[in-house]
Amino acid sequence: MFTPSAGVPHFTVPTAPPPPDGGNAVGGYVQFRCSLAAAAVIAASSAASAEDTSTPSLRLLVYNYAAVRSEWVRGARESVTRIYRDAGIDILWIDPLSDEGRTSVELEGRRSATFTVRVMIRPKRNWGQRKSNAESVMGDALPADACAGTVSLFYEQLLEVRGKYHQPIADVLALALAHEIGHVLLPPPSHSTAGVMQPT
Repeated sequence: MFTPSAGVPHFTVPTAPPPPDGGNAVGGYVQFRCSLAAAAVIAASSAASAEDTSTPSLRLLVYNYAAVRSEWVRGARESVTRIYRDAGIDILWIDPLSDEGRTSVELEGRRSATFTVRVMIRPKRNWGQRKSNAESVMGDALPADACAGTVSLFYEQLLEVRGKYHQPIADVLALALAHEIGHVLLPPPSHSTAGVMQPT
């Protein structure tokens, strides 16, 4: 589960250039990157052949039920792809609600060797879901199996955080999505003291 903390504004740096000292622009997610790469390799290896040495990849099926503006979703897609690419993981982003996306999902209807994360962008949180009733909760991840996981993002809460911290909605959406995907891939407790997996 991801709720904003006082450090939310610093998380928008994935779009910033790398620091002059050669460090990572996102700052505190080196451990996160290593853990994600390891988790993706494990998930991919359970379904792929032993001879396959390709880069681990994740397939995201992104259902935009909240009708978030396409340019905001596109901006979040670019940021999430960059974050995971920096962690050594390729992202295949599919919009199953579009005609192109439906065709792509149908073509890969059988069990794929690529770990799949279903992303539900919902208008708002259903307060009957799960145990936390914090109004600031922007997303939630359900337990995953060996082949797939599901995350939900809550647009109404994303907009509140955008307003509170004066950050672009695409950056807030990207941060929440990267965080929830981390929960799907990493074993609990999956929070870290800094970076994308930082709790409240």
